[in-house]
Amino acid sequence: MRIKLSFPGSIPFIAAIVGALISASYYLAIMFSQLFIGRPSSTWILGLFWVPVLVFKFGIIGLTIGLIVWLLLRPFYQSRPFSIVEIKVLKIATSVLVLVSVAAGIFKIARYFNLRQ
Repeated sequence: MRIKLSFPGSIPFIAAIVGALISASYYLAIMFSQLFIGRPSSTWILGLFWVPVLVFKFGIIGLTIGLIVWLLLRPFYQSRPFSIVEIKVLKIATSVLVLVSVAAGIFKIARYFNLRQ
């Protein structure tokens, strides 16, 4: 099944997915870097139950921001499909944001363990 992305109609869904991906990568990077850098706490496993809640929360925040942007842009643009170049730029930008959030999570834990020693 192929989903047809259109501008500006798909902005809320794209923003929700980006928000969820960024938060998931950040929190999972923190959790797994705790597992591999140093020793995780005794309540580390409880984080696995909170990650979906936090991902959902940031997905809703992304959806809200996307809806606001959509409401602002809707009167000025007619609905049109995204071009191949625009889709590639969206994928690259999302990948870069996810990698930056993973690096931020790992850096946070590495700095925490360096300060404890």
